[in-house]
Amino acid sequence: MREDCLGHEVDEAKEQDRGIRLCIGNDEFSRAQNLALLLTSAIQYCWRSDQRTQSVWVEVRADTEGVLACLQNDGFIQSSKVKISHEHYVIMEFARDSEVVVRSA
Repeated sequence: MREDCLGHEVDEAKEQDRGIRLCIGNDEFSRAQNLALLLTSAIQYCWRSDQRTQSVWVEVRADTEGVLACLQNDGFIQSSKVKISHEHYVIMEFARDSEVVVRSA
């Protein structure tokens, strides 16, 4: 997370924290059920691949309100907003001690 260009914008990120850049090209896959399942898998991978990881950070475009709402409903907390060039991003955190929410498909 810290070595990513947007990772430098997050002061709270620790050395072992992981980051996910969320790019969804098809609206079909941004539905709440699909997004929750995708994120649950990604988060579990991050926890298991390095036990030192305390938070998983997600970077998502600020204009994807539905995706942002899903992330908040699933336990992510907004950390910061970043503007790089003409793009606006929201950076959200999911801490290891947070509750994972998985919706049934």
